[in-house]
Amino acid sequence: MINRYKSIREVTGTIVVVYNPYQRELVDNLVNIQHNYQKNIVSSQYIHLDRDMCLEVIIIRGKINEVYQLKSKLKATNGVKHISLAKSTLGKKI
Repeated sequence: MINRYKSIREVTGTIVVVYNPYQRELVDNLVNIQHNYQKNIVSSQYIHLDRDMCLEVIIIRGKINEVYQLKSKLKATNGVKHISLAKSTLGKKI
């Protein structure tokens, strides 16, 4: 999948993360990861799905390898229930 985007230097898109905010240290770990990638994060929104689950939408922009690294680190965080990445070109070469 990365090969499709090999010639693209920069992408934009969203990362959607679903998790239980009451799990010990999870929110702190997610925030720390996001701080390390603040140059790639344009914005984020936190939504309460129900009493025990939250959804966070992270709007991203950056080099494709950095975006995949961010997604991988978020996904590897203990307590994350679901994560998805939707990416797009910036439209410069379309």
